[in-house]
Amino acid sequence: MILHIPTGKLFVNRKEAKIYFGTSRYRKIEKEKKEIVLIDNHNFIATDELYDGKQESTSYTSK
Repeated sequence: MILHIPTGKLFVNRKEAKIYFGTSRYRKIEKEKKEIVLIDNHNFIATDELYDGKQESTSYTSK
């Protein structure tokens, strides 16, 4: 998650922030790292703590 400190607006991902600010302005904000704070969100399925179903290695043999 991304918190924009001056406005207090919270974004779920970078895509939302880019839509809100525009790509050019968001990249400038992200580069300076003064106005935004990146917050870890462990509610996404991709995090290891929530989703422990690792993909199994399947090997296929060709004849």
